[in-house]
Amino acid sequence: MDPYFHATYTGRLEGIARHGLVVGAPRSIGAASYDAHAGQGVFVSGPAGVPYWYEKAQAFANDRSDDIVDDGLVPVVLRIYFDADELEDDEVANDESVHADAFISPAAVAAAELEVWDGEEWIAIEYWEDIDPELGAEWEDDDDDDDGGYWTLPTSPALLPQPSELETE
Repeated sequence: MDPYFHATYTGRLEGIARHGLVVGAPRSIGAASYDAHAGQGVFVSGPAGVPYWYEKAQAFANDRSDDIVDDGLVPVVLRIYFDADELEDDEVANDESVHADAFISPAAVAAAELEVWDGEEWIAIEYWEDIDPELGAEWEDDDDDDDGGYWTLPTSPALLPQPSELETE
């Protein structure tokens, strides 16, 4: 079995810890035009696609929120192990970008099979509350803001695993 990855947000971890990754669940990344495509399965990528999907998650979060920490829109990465023959190529995503390295699992993924990167190591999804969303965000001081500043997306977030952390153990 090889590791595959799924980008999501801190605000979705509680539900994922309860129900796993469900086929046809509302997508959290991308335009509404992907809704029909999302019904085909659970989206995952190989290690090469993780930076691409993390960046897509950041862009989507940035467009939807002025406070990604409080809104639960800090991107995180899940790890799942599959045999390659369990997956299908995600032609839509791979046509969109050569960096996608995208696949579809036609079957749901149980929570017990999921791990999440906490900024230092892979942990079981059941410990999702141990993840500090601020590791995936950066505070920007702004005297004109009512709160004195706002959370923004860093260029090198701790919640994006480095390439060595994406390899097979």
